[in-house]
Amino acid sequence: MGDRKYELTNETKTTLGNTLYRIRALKSFNDIQAGDLGGYVESEDNLSQEGTCWVYHNAIVYEGAKVWGNAKVYDDVIIKGSASVFDVAEIKDYALISGLAKVYGNALLRGNCRVIDGARVYGSALLKDNVWVTGGGSVYGHVVLLGCTVIGGTAKVYENAHISGYVRVSDNAKVYGDSTISEQAKIMGNAEVYENAVIDNHCIITDNAKIHGDVYILDALNIFGNADISSEEDLNRKQYSIIKLEVE
Repeated sequence: MGDRKYELTNETKTTLGNTLYRIRALKSFNDIQAGDLGGYVESEDNLSQEGTCWVYHNAIVYEGAKVWGNAKVYDDVIIKGSASVFDVAEIKDYALISGLAKVYGNALLRGNCRVIDGARVYGSALLKDNVWVTGGGSVYGHVVLLGCTVIGGTAKVYENAHISGYVRVSDNAKVYGDSTISEQAKIMGNAEVYENAVIDNHCIITDNAKIHGDVYILDALNIFGNADISSEEDLNRKQYSIIKLEVE
């Protein structure tokens, strides 16, 4: 059967009607010693016998989910559905990866993050806290997502973008460059936020609006239409595309 690195033990647990088996290392590699117990899988199809990938602690991988390459799954993580975790990605704490989701590259997920449906997280992306990436959303590059951020639709967040708070990025929106978004901003439609733009309030950016340059938006604004905002002057000049929001 080749050079197997682990076996299924007789220690089992049942999750949603699926019987899972704790794994035991058959040889030493990386931080694993022969005889070490790992987490749980439903079958050897869930964890590759090749590479240095491993399921640690009480993490579980089942249904059609797969972990391969040099990926590591820790703590109480759940990988299920047809999800894939590979390359050198690391999933920790209480994260959930499900559906057709893929996490790969050097991505690191911590906390109660959720990557579900057909979402993808890769590159050197860092997700922490209660971040959700859903639908066909993509997160990659050196992105940092914190708080209760939600990325959905076919939205893309990439390069060095930093998002925190209760931000929502949805539809076909894009956030990239060195942009920073926080508080309860919503980026929707075909809107784009990029370069060094900072949005720090309950803003709604939608339609085909573009926020870029070194602009810093502190007010609660609805910026829509074909607005192209890259400076303080633009905020004052393009009033037809900007409405000030009342926020309690």
